[in-house]
Amino acid sequence: MFGLMKARTCSATPEVKRLRRMHYCGACKTIGRLYGQKARLLLNHDTVFLAELLTALSGDDQKLGEWAGQYRSYNCMSIPRQAVDMPLALQLAAAGTMVMAEFKIADHISDRQGRRWRLAGRAYRSSFARAAAHLEQWKFPLAELRQCWTAQIEVERQRAAQPGFSWHDLLMQYAWPTATATSLFFEYGAKIAAGGRAANRMKEIGHRFGELVYLLDSLEDYEDDARSDAFNPLRVAFPSTEGRLDTRNREKAIGLLREIASQIESEIEGLPIPEQRARMFTSRLRSNLSGRLGIKLPVVSQGGRSCAHHRPAQTLRQRLREAITVGRSLTTRHLEERCGSVASYLAAPFLFTYATAAAFVFPEETPSLGSVRESFGMPFNLILVGGLVRSWPGLILKSTPPSGPKITIGPEAREAAGEAADQAQMHAEHAAEATKKRGGCCGCCNSDCCCDCSDCDCCCECGDCCSGCDC
Repeated sequence: MFGLMKARTCSATPEVKRLRRMHYCGACKTIGRLYGQKARLLLNHDTVFLAELLTALSGDDQKLGEWAGQYRSYNCMSIPRQAVDMPLALQLAAAGTMVMAEFKIADHISDRQGRRWRLAGRAYRSSFARAAAHLEQWKFPLAELRQCWTAQIEVERQRAAQPGFSWHDLLMQYAWPTATATSLFFEYGAKIAAGGRAANRMKEIGHRFGELVYLLDSLEDYEDDARSDAFNPLRVAFPSTEGRLDTRNREKAIGLLREIASQIESEIEGLPIPEQRARMFTSRLRSNLSGRLGIKLPVVSQGGRSCAHHRPAQTLRQRLREAITVGRSLTTRHLEERCGSVASYLAAPFLFTYATAAAFVFPEETPSLGSVRESFGMPFNLILVGGLVRSWPGLILKSTPPSGPKITIGPEAREAAGEAADQAQMHAEHAAEATKKRGGCCGCCNSDCCCDCSDCDCCCECGDCCSGCDC
């Protein structure tokens, strides 16, 4: 069900990338310390989003340098030792991950979806119990939360449409228990980790967010549920004998989802957090929802930040030259922090070599490094190593200059190329004018969803995220 708020950072600034990494990896490491290493497999993007909101409310996101060194490290096995070293927002996100996973597994078991879910419930039983104990210590209304999930099971047993209910009211009735449960985490998260700031607004965000993920999950699973005859609220609201949702009813469901998302955006913009952060959250929501719904609206190409996947290919020599620059900068910073001690000068050659090697292998991550020490954990970061394995062959191929005989272009080809260039210029002028009318562009603002390219599958499926950008 959960996983809507995945961040796309291919065009983000080093500061934004570091902020996202500290929360994502921080939540993962907190789960590992509190609930066991195997529990880290349950991490999801939406509870990380909750942690990001809470640190923005509390101001802890402005103090990342004061977080424990284990959080700053890229090493996945470097986890905090004591609860006092863990920010409350990350602890709450970790506990929320466990409890939500427990109820999700229970939901699958109630739907009779196989032995594997029962095995998962037994495997994580102790972790779920510890998470519940932590929530009770914070005076979290765990009993009310359990009542929500009981109510969810009961309401889903009513597979017949109730007379007098519109399709909208019926869907809201089915989504209410999940929405209420989610609102508890957002509301009490603000009370526990942010001193109660904007607790009512956070409650509303959580409620709408619960509605959104529940109904989005139902829309995506409509055909699968129809084949297996499993419960799906959209099958009750829009019954179909063909096993698929017709175009008209699908448009109704999508319209409702976008309406709920718009309400969430309005509430986020009203939070007492920096406008830049609020805009990043709302653009992330809009881009991911558009991608999940299969809606791809054009993003106008503008100057500014560029997507990592569409930057000019580097030769290995250029990449090494930049890596040396980064290694020299980090080593100099290390010497300044150590006040030029003898030991630091003796270690400088080794630190420079290691930092240069890290910058060469992981060029996209090194700009966000705070020190040489942080680079030590890069080879032990599963996400970086996995990305390296997938991308390194392609990088080598792109970095190799083409070889072969020189091709001479004739007059006709040059004339055709000139016409193509004129057309491209004309399209660019029209695009710039359209962007001006819409009030901005994603290439020049701190949008989380897009960049200054128009065909990037990883970051530009943001739909209409540019429409509200005034920068």
